[in-house]
Amino acid sequence: MRAAITGVLVAVGAAGCAPGAANTPAVTTPAVNTPAVNTQAGPDQALVDQAHTVLARWDTAIADTPDAVLLLVAPPDQQDGDWPNQDGADYKEAVLSGLLLAGPAVSAATRTPEPVAVRWSGTDRQHQVTLISAADAAAGLQQRGNGQSCEGCTPVTLEDPQLRQVVVQTATGAATVPAWSFAAGGTSVRLIELAVAPKWVITLPSLDAAVIGVDGAHQERDGSMTVQFVGAPAAASETCGIDYSADAIESASAVVVIVTAHPNATEAVCDAVGARRTASASLAAPLGQRAVLDPQRGTPVRLE
Repeated sequence: MRAAITGVLVAVGAAGCAPGAANTPAVTTPAVNTPAVNTQAGPDQALVDQAHTVLARWDTAIADTPDAVLLLVAPPDQQDGDWPNQDGADYKEAVLSGLLLAGPAVSAATRTPEPVAVRWSGTDRQHQVTLISAADAAAGLQQRGNGQSCEGCTPVTLEDPQLRQVVVQTATGAATVPAWSFAAGGTSVRLIELAVAPKWVITLPSLDAAVIGVDGAHQERDGSMTVQFVGAPAAASETCGIDYSADAIESASAVVVIVTAHPNATEAVCDAVGARRTASASLAAPLGQRAVLDPQRGTPVRLE
């Protein structure tokens, strides 16, 4: 089975119990497609501060990784295949805790493969990157463990290293990249670690702020930025409806679009149903090569 590395992206708004809060359930109703350019008061200062935190973290990440070309929307999937029913839970806990051993074939696989080109789907874009050895990739899998105790767990031995291609979701679309795949503990499961050298990759841990999340963005012809997110199905002119406005907080390297909710003031019991919504914000300068960051998670979103 071909490994597909995917992630769910989630913009910033006022947290609370109204539809459109960060914990809104999955979308079950049609989209409300008309973007609403912000004509209301600016965002809450706490949301502006959150946006600046996201931008500062991003600036630090790219300063530490100046050659990065893979701005990952989500960490790569670590597993291909299913654990056996018997002892499956123990295998899983061992992997999550980083209780992994490099088998003889993996320990001996210290040769670094030749550089390869990463290619982005649907475009001519590609970039040559250097790789890491299978032994280094296995060490990376160990380091990705949560470090928690796994009392009674048997270490999972990594064997049969194979270099393969996987698809990852990046801030600029899907890309095909090399990855190391390892047989896990004599099972049919294979554990996966990117073979791309760390200098080319930025993967930030999620902030999980209690705000609305953006799951897509695109730049309009007039230079404004429209973001997509899950919000209330109806506009604020209806009971339980919400209008949304957007404001862009910018730096030289990235843009964070804050989405603020403006709910109908009528008190009512509202269904916890979400719908696709959009909101647009003006940019002080063209987006260019800057990343667009999700203010909830602090990670790049995919441009559409």
